[in-house]
Amino acid sequence: MSSCSTMPSLESVLTTWWGSAPQGNWWAGVEWAASNIITGTNPPFTVTDFLAQYPNFGGIPTVIPNVTITQNQNTLTGLNVPSGTTLAAGQLIVGQGIPGGALISSAPVSVVTTNVTLSALATASGTPTLTFYAPSVQLVNCETTLNSNVITGFVVPAGASLSVGQQVTGAFIPAGATISSIVSATEITLSQNATFSGATTLTVFAPLASIAGTVTAGSAVVTNMTVPSGVTIAPNQLVSGTGIPASAIVSSVATQTSSAITMTGLATQSGSITLTIYTAPFVPILVLLIYVQLANACIFQARYQELWPLAMALFIGHYATMWLMSQGNPTTTAGQVAAAGLQTGILTSQSVDGVSAGYTNALVDFEWGGNLQLTSFGASLLSIAGAIPKFVYAW
Repeated sequence: MSSCSTMPSLESVLTTWWGSAPQGNWWAGVEWAASNIITGTNPPFTVTDFLAQYPNFGGIPTVIPNVTITQNQNTLTGLNVPSGTTLAAGQLIVGQGIPGGALISSAPVSVVTTNVTLSALATASGTPTLTFYAPSVQLVNCETTLNSNVITGFVVPAGASLSVGQQVTGAFIPAGATISSIVSATEITLSQNATFSGATTLTVFAPLASIAGTVTAGSAVVTNMTVPSGVTIAPNQLVSGTGIPASAIVSSVATQTSSAITMTGLATQSGSITLTIYTAPFVPILVLLIYVQLANACIFQARYQELWPLAMALFIGHYATMWLMSQGNPTTTAGQVAAAGLQTGILTSQSVDGVSAGYTNALVDFEWGGNLQLTSFGASLLSIAGAIPKFVYAW
């Protein structure tokens, strides 16, 4: 059988099939059956599927843990790229939640993120938007009354001010309490009642910024926060949000620089994943993409059924090997990959004293399979094709 690029005429195929050339109006009595002519639409098959079967063609990939993805988004953040590794558009990426065949679509950009440690452990995991409050006013000599929300006796420091909605912390004050109303310069009401009567010092917090971050249940660390310009996150600031215990404050702050990239598809889930990036494949991803398209035009799932993914990979592996034969250097690893895919042939001569042997590709018959017999991938594909009966022309 010839390759797809040199498809024989229907008459020559039928001559081979029937054993003799058709005569006259030869097609008048032909029984055309679906089992004889294989066509159809293939399921998706990507470069990712090919490299899953034959990873050597992809070289040694770069593996980056703790990369953050968001469902239905094409941006990946938190990439701590190893020293000496260069990420670029067109590189293949693989990972849980990454669509098959996804490529980096833009050059990576540096992102400075902030991680904070809180005074309490998160109660849930996720990526909530957290509100940070900076201490703005300290009120001394405050008088509280059990089961009352009225606070009296304080004096607002010069230059400071109070406003409704500000968070309030202190002895005898329930967590999460806020200012409900300002009665006078020395009296306010809170959103919750005091738990004890007495004198206390209260700290009033003003909203500072709302920032998305990643929290993990049972951990006090919030990661992957991008702090807006002009905002400073610092210890002793109050934090609120989903999964954050009431009255939790910032204990420490750390920053790190990472990379962010975009990809050609959309993530199918949200979370932190381990990302595999093919930064230096032996066969360029663009070349593999072309061979995937060629395979889709030549290898039909309707014919191979369960063997179709293997047949696709063998077809692509054959042409990838042929590409390496023409482009690769036999002294390089890429050349070694190509050599491993070549047919060894049949032993035709040997020498005892010289310890040498001669091989020839005696099995190569370009009337059946063309150059597919030049590689072990192609030969395997031909073996599978030959084992499946009744077809006109479809690998």
